[in-house]
Amino acid sequence: MEDYDSLFQEKLELLLAIRDNTHVHWSGKHRAPLTGQGIYPRPLQNPLPIWVGVGGSPESFVRAGTLGLPLMVAIIGGEPHRFRPLIDLYRTAGRRAGHSADKLTVGLHSIGFLGDTTDQAADDFYPGYAHTFTEIGKERVGRALPARSSMRLVDLRGHY
Repeated sequence: MEDYDSLFQEKLELLLAIRDNTHVHWSGKHRAPLTGQGIYPRPLQNPLPIWVGVGGSPESFVRAGTLGLPLMVAIIGGEPHRFRPLIDLYRTAGRRAGHSADKLTVGLHSIGFLGDTTDQAADDFYPGYAHTFTEIGKERVGRALPARSSMRLVDLRGHY
C-alpha cells in the first residue's frame, strides 16, 4: 500500500504503451523492463478503450484528466453529489492538458437496491451489504461497519 500511487501510475503508463505499440520498450521501478517484446493479440478497437477507475482521491481524477482518459467514478459509499467537485477537477485538468471536452467522458458506478418500500429495501439489502463491507472495513481500516440502526443508509441524496 505504501507504493500504491506509484505502482498505479507505472502500470497505467505501461498499459497505455502496450495499447499504442505492438513491440514495447519500457522500464519502471516495479517490474522488469520490456525490451521490444511483441504484445499479442492486438485489440480490434484502435485504440483500445481504457477507462480509469477512481474512488475519491483528487490526484486520481487529475491523473485521468491529464491523460485524457475516460473516467469511471466508483461510488461505494457516501452521497453522489459530493463527487461533483472531483469530476470538475478531472475536466479542468483535461482541458489544461489540451484534451477536448468530448474526450473527457465520465461514468458512474454505484451499488444500489430497489424494493417495494424504502424500509423493506433497506431491511432486505442491509445484511449482505453489512457482511461485505464489514469484512472490507476490517481489512482496510480495522473496524466493522456500524449497525443498520446507526447508519443513514437511505436518503434521497444518498447512495441507495
